[in-house]
Amino acid sequence: MNAAPAEPFEEFRAKMFATGADEFAEFRSQPTTSTSTSTLLSKPRQLMRRFLRLAPGPIQYARAAPVIAEAPHDELHVTLPLPGAHAEDVHVTLHAAELLVSNEATHATRTITLPSAVLPDASAAFKDGKLSVTLHKCSSPLDSDMHSIMVR
Repeated sequence: MNAAPAEPFEEFRAKMFATGADEFAEFRSQPTTSTSTSTLLSKPRQLMRRFLRLAPGPIQYARAAPVIAEAPHDELHVTLPLPGAHAEDVHVTLHAAELLVSNEATHATRTITLPSAVLPDASAAFKDGKLSVTLHKCSSPLDSDMHSIMVR
């Protein structure tokens, strides 16, 4: 039976230096003179991936929260950022007062609880990494069946 680490990040340090090489040395080097966006963003992304790979325990990426806005004519507008997703991989399903959004490419699924009951005649559009869903509110849920919403 393994003893608990003396300090919280002892396991992390042990993993990090197990190879004898400094996993993060390249990130402490002098900055490059390139100013392209992809170059500027690649180092922090690489650093985060490496850190998450070495960190002990489950670490989940923070996800952007969906925006649910009430609109005139008893409509709800749900906007959800899905960076890196493609329209053909995004599937939206309505089940009672829950919106299920799945990305086939990443096998990720999000469930969004809606503030009121809605009709199954909803529309969805995906553009520039954002999913926008328009739903029509109703006074009581009509059924508990699942309804697929076509993403344009």
